[in-house]
Amino acid sequence: MLRRSVGECRVPVEAAAVFVLSHVKAWHAPPQLGLLVATSLARQAHAALSFSASSMDFADAEFSKSSVVRQVWRSQNPGKISDLRLVTEELHPPPHGEIRVVIKAIGLNFADVATCLGLYSAAPKGVYTPGLEFAGIVDAVGEGVDALSVGDRVLGLTRFGAYSSHINIPSKYVRSFPENWSFSEAASFPVQGLTMVYALRELGNVQRGQTVLVHSAAGGCGTFALGICKSLKVHVVATVGSDDKVKHLLEYWGEDFLPPERIIVRGVGAPFKQQLEASLASLRVEGFDCILDAVLGDYFLPAYDKLSRGGRYIVYGASSMMPHGNRPNWLTLAWKYFRRPILDPLKMMGENKNIMQQPIGCLYASQPQCFLCRLREQYTLIL
Repeated sequence: MLRRSVGECRVPVEAAAVFVLSHVKAWHAPPQLGLLVATSLARQAHAALSFSASSMDFADAEFSKSSVVRQVWRSQNPGKISDLRLVTEELHPPPHGEIRVVIKAIGLNFADVATCLGLYSAAPKGVYTPGLEFAGIVDAVGEGVDALSVGDRVLGLTRFGAYSSHINIPSKYVRSFPENWSFSEAASFPVQGLTMVYALRELGNVQRGQTVLVHSAAGGCGTFALGICKSLKVHVVATVGSDDKVKHLLEYWGEDFLPPERIIVRGVGAPFKQQLEASLASLRVEGFDCILDAVLGDYFLPAYDKLSRGGRYIVYGASSMMPHGNRPNWLTLAWKYFRRPILDPLKMMGENKNIMQQPIGCLYASQPQCFLCRLREQYTLIL
């Protein structure tokens, strides 16, 4: 998931090429969560649309239970990022069990870009508003809500719709955050943090002393994953997409936790399989207990071959499939799709290997009652 928070900065969102690695600022927390340098992957931006705090009119609203006029980024049909339009509409008071939040910052995620391009199957059909996470101030409380009050600073998750100046949302999907966090820091926390807590603890069942492969380790999810692995005393092999990110990882995490021989630059030097074998040899183990993959493509099968018996391969993205531009090139996507790796379930049973998928939607839709308890565990593990 590649994104940064919006609200105190201006972030272009006009093309899929404009992925910006999520930044996690210093939150007066332990070393595993310091500054992650926000690195733009944009190479072919078409400058057309932008998202800024001023255009969203994030000024504090007068606290009331009346209807408000809000601004929303909206598109009629997914397919082109430039089709997003800023519209004005009335938002009714929050119903029973919900609160209304004046949004101060939002998160820009990989899923938001994929939704705008029409490549995210979990996205709403027809008219939609992107946005999965936000931070802001409660300015109205519906009946039946006792745990929150007007004026509370909260972060939250929503099943799309966060690219708005105001939002009504069930109170169970929000939580207060520490006073020393900015709104941007709070908005950058839920999606990637929850994704990695769920992937490593629930799906991966990672235990102390095990070995984990983390793809895109310098990105947002990768940073959270490394922080959790360090807390759990797990051995990590990390992959990145360029040499400059190796320097960042070494400076940020230190060689005691992540030495150079366990950082792989994908597509540079020896074939990927040999790079994995060399890193595993430095740990004196034969395979990985868990693999976190948001890349796929040509790197999937070599990593899968190095998954230990009983290991868990967790997929939460496919950056190798993503187009670069304002709209998808369907011929290129079709070529990549038909070249995708195919596994034999019968062979998998004999190997005792597990493939799992991890979208944030599973936390929101299938287990909504667990949202707050997972955030509590997230705070404990990461901070």
